[in-house]
Amino acid sequence: MRVLALLFISLVLNAGMLDFWHLKEAKEAYRNKAYEKAAKLYQSIESDEAKYDAANSLYRAKKYKEALSLYESITDEKLQFQKFHNMGNTLAHLNKIDEAIKAYEEALKIREDKDTRYNLELLKKRKKQQEKKNRQNKKQNKKNKKNQNKKDNKNKNNKDNKQKNQNQNKQG
Repeated sequence: MRVLALLFISLVLNAGMLDFWHLKEAKEAYRNKAYEKAAKLYQSIESDEAKYDAANSLYRAKKYKEALSLYESITDEKLQFQKFHNMGNTLAHLNKIDEAIKAYEEALKIREDKDTRYNLELLKKRKKQQEKKNRQNKKQNKKNKKNQNKKDNKNKNNKDNKQKNQNQNKQG
């Protein structure tokens, strides 16, 4: 039984040393802007802190969908504010404005933060501008369609008149 206990302790210590090595290598890769390598190394460590760092690395590598997936999987209460703030940033890059707004609002429920508040207000303003632009485009499309219908009707009338004149010339 003692041998089994020693073997277990040895495995745990080796796993901890391996995590320490992966963490060191991941931090080094991140510092050197090798974000994908850093993400892979962070993902080899089983903790929410490592998931968070991996997600940040993927975000820096512009792999927003993968980063979002990792952020969403974080359950550690201590990381919830940062998780929601960074999810907001990630969703904004994915042009999912409504979802980004909700993520920022969730972060602000946890605690007030100047940067998060700024990002939220910026996205709300961007959403209003997009809605205004969509209304203008819809109005313009309606106007264009109406003009096209007038033009089509005019062309049809001209064609009908031309045909009528040709028929009259044949009879006359």
